[in-house]
Amino acid sequence: MIKSASKVPLMIPPLLILLFSVALGAGLNDIVVTRSSQGTQVILVCDSPTSFRHYRLAGPSRIVLECAGLQNNIKGQNYSGINRGGVSSISISRFEQADFGRVIIQTALPVDYAVVGSANTVIVTLETGTGVPGFSEWRASRSEAVVYKPPREQVKPATVSPPTTKTVSTKKVAQPQTRRLGKLVSMDLEGADLLTVLRALAEYSGRNMVAGKGVKGTVTVSLRDVPWQQALKIILKATGYAYVEEGGIIRIATPSSLGRERDEREKAAPLVDRVYKIEFAEVREISTVVSRSLSKRGRVESDVRTNSLVVSDIAESQRKVAKLIGILDSPTPQVEIAVKVVEMNYDFSRDLGLQWTTENLTSKKYNITGDLTIGEPIEEGHQVHIATLRNFALLDAKLRIFEKEDKLKTIASPRVVAVNNREAMILEGKKFTIIALDQRGNPITQLYTVGTLLRTTPHINSLDEITLDIHAELSNVSETSVLQRAPIITTSEATTRQLVKDGETVVLGGFIRESESTSESGIPILRSIPLLGNLFKSTSKAVTRREIIFFITPHILRRIE
Repeated sequence: MIKSASKVPLMIPPLLILLFSVALGAGLNDIVVTRSSQGTQVILVCDSPTSFRHYRLAGPSRIVLECAGLQNNIKGQNYSGINRGGVSSISISRFEQADFGRVIIQTALPVDYAVVGSANTVIVTLETGTGVPGFSEWRASRSEAVVYKPPREQVKPATVSPPTTKTVSTKKVAQPQTRRLGKLVSMDLEGADLLTVLRALAEYSGRNMVAGKGVKGTVTVSLRDVPWQQALKIILKATGYAYVEEGGIIRIATPSSLGRERDEREKAAPLVDRVYKIEFAEVREISTVVSRSLSKRGRVESDVRTNSLVVSDIAESQRKVAKLIGILDSPTPQVEIAVKVVEMNYDFSRDLGLQWTTENLTSKKYNITGDLTIGEPIEEGHQVHIATLRNFALLDAKLRIFEKEDKLKTIASPRVVAVNNREAMILEGKKFTIIALDQRGNPITQLYTVGTLLRTTPHINSLDEITLDIHAELSNVSETSVLQRAPIITTSEATTRQLVKDGETVVLGGFIRESESTSESGIPILRSIPLLGNLFKSTSKAVTRREIIFFITPHILRRIE
């Protein structure tokens, strides 16, 4: 016969928590938001020590500091748009009748925090962890406060209270997040028995907990409005323990013992063989990622012929592999890249209305951003310029008209489809061979390629914007140097990365080609007389400068459902 255990009242040693110190009448000179090794720190800089108390509010998540006698020496009161280190905004208010100041720190998400008073500062540390990216320091004294006043917080003015005692307390807050993470709990404990704390959490959460034989020790913790599961995890981590949930029961033990048990389960579990058909990705790429999710006994083999993976592992690992393959083996977006390469006389660009400058960055006529503008002529140069053209249709129509008038020439107008994150190459040119001599004097044949080369790699983001990695190369060979078996190849290159929207056009200009021509005129017959012929003819040389412009337009290919 099993007897039910009678409930014993949970006794936790009372703790004296000093809410306010003796110092009064401090002035608030600045508020600093900075990064520290523990997370984000919000520092209240005062001109003298101040007494304070703190608590948390929900909906939205806020941390409230109330300082006795605090005077605001900063110009502003409400600072919105801070948006760094998990801090969204900070507001300062003063209650004259109760003689205290209140600082409200609004956070983007509920986070654990700690408050420490030191000398003339009050430091609030937000345990944001390593997930928050680095940010620059923010100071209220260097920022502008908003001119409007936000709605007054529904918080009753607090008064200075005498020292009080606290035990483990619970606080229910009706929020959607609490349903997912569990009910909120607040704790102020010092030197409390670990088993007593675990028993209190089990009773409050209504969950079954079993502590191992070696689980013991004491814990000192101060938590406010934290989900009980997160509180359990933090307490166990601080005391060197961990937990695992098995069949709805939470079992607590040391991490090493839980690890050994997991290894033993994996060794005892039977191996299961499964074949995964890879539809969109390459099987070799998937195999490398999948192998990292297998147990010590697991193995994976790639079948290139059927583009399949053969995985042998325990059932638990097979579930992880199936979920991972479902994410990785997804349709890869494709991008059609339309390229138009145009050659024109350098001076003709004025007739086209196309000028390059870095002074004016927009043009209403062609809807252009970057450093391509329509306007007054500028200083000539040999630099390669890059810009973005939102509407290419108008300019393209003008190019076609001038091409019919033989004022410009389209060198190439290819289209290529590239898979997302894969490089596409377009080459328009010619190949020729040169017979040269090696070190021993033997003739060898060398193959050279000159012309227009374009390499581009598209990267599609979640906003349907395309980042293009572009490398453009324009090369030419001197005809005279070929005859001398010493080819001289002139090359112009440009490498850039541009972020454009679907259908926008990237424009690369400034590739200059110079050609020299010689013409002779004079009196027929007489100009052919040796020596004396120079008196009856004239020779002139002309240098022609032509500019090459690339128009690159990416289009995301949509799947037809």
